[in-house]
Amino acid sequence: KPNEKINLINFGDSLNYNEDKPKFIEDYIIKLYGISQNPDTKNYILILQDCYCEYCGKIYTYVRYKWCNPCQINNLKQNFANWTSGNEKIDELIQEMQLKINKHDDVIVEWIPFNQFNDIKKLNKDNSTPLYSAIWTDGLLEYNYDKMEQERMPNKEIALKFLSNQQNNDMTNKFLNEIKSYFVEYDDIIKIYGISQNPTTRDYIMVLQNGYCEICNNIFSSIRYKWCKQCLINDLKRNFTSWTSESEKIDEFIQQMQLKIDKLNDTIIEWIPFNQFNNIEMEVLYEDAKLYSVIFINGPLYYNYDKMKWERKPNEKVTLISLNTLQYNTDKFLNEIETYINEKRIRNKVISASKLFNKHIELSNIENHENYGNNIIKVYGISQNPDSKDYIMVLQDWCCENCGMLYKDRSYKWCNPCQINNLKQNFVNWTSGNEIIDEVIQDMQLRIKEHNNNQIG
Repeated sequence: KPNEKINLINFGDSLNYNEDKPKFIEDYIIKLYGISQNPDTKNYILILQDCYCEYCGKIYTYVRYKWCNPCQINNLKQNFANWTSGNEKIDELIQEMQLKINKHDDVIVEWIPFNQFNDIKKLNKDNSTPLYSAIWTDGLLEYNYDKMEQERMPNKEIALKFLSNQQNNDMTNKFLNEIKSYFVEYDDIIKIYGISQNPTTRDYIMVLQNGYCEICNNIFSSIRYKWCKQCLINDLKRNFTSWTSESEKIDEFIQQMQLKIDKLNDTIIEWIPFNQFNNIEMEVLYEDAKLYSVIFINGPLYYNYDKMKWERKPNEKVTLISLNTLQYNTDKFLNEIETYINEKRIRNKVISASKLFNKHIELSNIENHENYGNNIIKVYGISQNPDSKDYIMVLQDWCCENCGMLYKDRSYKWCNPCQINNLKQNFVNWTSGNEIIDEVIQDMQLRIKEHNNNQIG
């Protein structure tokens, strides 16, 4: 990252790393980028990420996002004089909620004039409290992670919950109780953005996160990504008639797996015709199975978080495990694939295959793979070789192209042993001119465990 702002801590001309390193670095609050030396004074320098607020000079509450809680609270207090609901109790409630902010991404609850709302449409069709969708013109104050500051996101989709005239006979107290009870019961599900009032009816309004599915009007299963589990299940059911494996048992198994989808990142297991595979390469024979590396032409289904919809990743590299039909009838094959869907047992299978495929890999590196608890390999579907009639499990690509071992982080195709080896080979290409400093940097580089760990240099 060129021209990145940093902080420097200056030491004397001798540096005892373990004694002189500040406590906050040891506690992993602030990242240490490296060590340098002033050529004139010979003083050693620790190079730290930028961690001090420009306004108050204190360490940021959230260093990563350069967000200072005291400064945020002071700004909100200074702004109290610039708005009012016209009702002292409601003003006090909004101010109280604003001053409870303690994270950079907490919602700043506001008083929102009714003329800020456009395209108001009714959502619920029953006789319950009226609920509408709308567009908030100025939009919510949100934290911009690129600019590292709060800014408004215009034309924000929202929901409006009106309190009827009957509820507003003792409007202020009842409305305040409604708001407070909402925070207790629902704020973890649907966020409250603010309070408003219809100037004609005088009804008070809760301005909410729009967490309601446009198709079924139920609350989204994942509000952030506008994903409705029930609507997806209904779509999958309607699609059952458009495909078949020609085996009733396998069709039923795939259908059952699809109907068990519960989370947004769950895999939609499919029947995949064999002609969807290109560039088939044998990788390893493992007991009574064959492992292949292939290209899946259409690619697996995945949820695109930017477009907020399901789509395919074409020409995705995948792994096939082909099971001999003579030894695996349909029931046995389905039992086997269930073991691969089970998170713990699939890791053991893959680790065993890695050991067989790469006997030259150091034993310590193989054993480290057994601790890769979050590196779950996805099952994309089932296929069948039309010639041999062997059934095939279609899995996510899991094998490092360089060493053949299970990736440390499958999502980023990152291999810890290969990274460590590359760092070791690079030791001869640099020096600080001080043997002790070189050893400290080398030691910290070899401690890398994740793809996003800092490489100290």
